[in-house]
Amino acid sequence: MTKEPDLKLNVVIAYDDHRAYKRAIRTLVRVASQLGDDVSVLPMPWRFEYLGKPDWCALATADVTKAEMLVVSTSSEDKLPRAIESWIETSLEIKRNSSTAVVALLGAPDDLDGSDSPRFQFLARTTREAGLDFFAPLSPVAEPAPTLLPPGEK
Repeated sequence: MTKEPDLKLNVVIAYDDHRAYKRAIRTLVRVASQLGDDVSVLPMPWRFEYLGKPDWCALATADVTKAEMLVVSTSSEDKLPRAIESWIETSLEIKRNSSTAVVALLGAPDDLDGSDSPRFQFLARTTREAGLDFFAPLSPVAEPAPTLLPPGEK
């Protein structure tokens, strides 16, 4: 008989399209594998288009009250819609000074937003103002190619 996990990690995923949703799920699978068998990760997905509708937005906000993590995932380069920014602000205010973590997965997997992007800055600032933890992978900084010198030269 399989033992039931001791802890549950409720995760709200706000996403714009299927690619963004799949990336969020892959990220949660990696998190779950690092946490081990004692933790069960329970995703609660919400597509951006529903978060712009008042009734659905209210249901998603109710899910946030139960969540220990909020993942915002987008594969587009577009700025976050104002309705999504408003929902994020409301959600993070509800979670103010809790142990909730916010994870930003912004941009295409091979072209992630840098810390200077407006939506990265919005999420980082809003998360910080709510007293929450913020995590986001960044595009790797290109390192200059090493200079190749003939043998014996420095």
